[in-house]
Amino acid sequence: MLDTKFMKVRARQEELWEECEKYWSRVGGIPNLEGLSLLDVGSGHGNMAIMAAQAGAKRVVGVDTSDSRIDFCKKVLTTEFSQYQHVIDYQNQDICNYTPGFKFDYVISFSSFEHIVDLENGFNAMYELLKPGGRMFIGFGPLYNSPFGDHGWTQVPIPWGHVFLSERFIVDRINRKNAKRKISQIEDLGLNKWPLSRYRELFEKHSSELEFYKENHGDSSKLKALRLLASLPFMHEFFTNNIYFILRKKSF
Repeated sequence: MLDTKFMKVRARQEELWEECEKYWSRVGGIPNLEGLSLLDVGSGHGNMAIMAAQAGAKRVVGVDTSDSRIDFCKKVLTTEFSQYQHVIDYQNQDICNYTPGFKFDYVISFSSFEHIVDLENGFNAMYELLKPGGRMFIGFGPLYNSPFGDHGWTQVPIPWGHVFLSERFIVDRINRKNAKRKISQIEDLGLNKWPLSRYRELFEKHSSELEFYKENHGDSSKLKALRLLASLPFMHEFFTNNIYFILRKKSF
């Protein structure tokens, strides 16, 4: 009998290949990973880890806090990409507490930063796990204060509704609709609620190490429109959808 849940997640993984290719294109393409190590934070459906292995990485670790996603990734790795089993290691880990005992040449994260509630400590942990001279490739969004920055998870079906309605109203509404899982705050959904200003403040601490930084990065008509609107006075907070950057850690 087919595992319908697995097949549904597998179909979503197939859809994500294009998104992952788009991610790499926005940061200049996949770097030369031959013989190098890479940490994928928020490895999700496992696509980025597989792409890294295909690009020649010697060691790839994908960390995620979802048991079901890690189990899925391990199953796909075993059944469909077994040639990379000696390269890829998927682990259920909170990046804030991850201590592998070695450092990485590359640290990447795609569409995960907006979900890491303790992002300041998470980012610092990622930085510490990077070798001197190593590089970090990051791309994420939508940001919480953008039109649909709640990913639809607050179940408020209008742009910015999750921003302008009170959190108490949203939480009570979700709890009335979902008898199985109660929440006490928006963060319980897996959204850190960070405003653009807080991301900028965090990354500004490493401004001398940033090789590349862009907001609303991409060629779609939607992102072009958002860039224009975000350039208006006082509008950047509500019209900035994503952030992409590359950081090279200083060599000492």
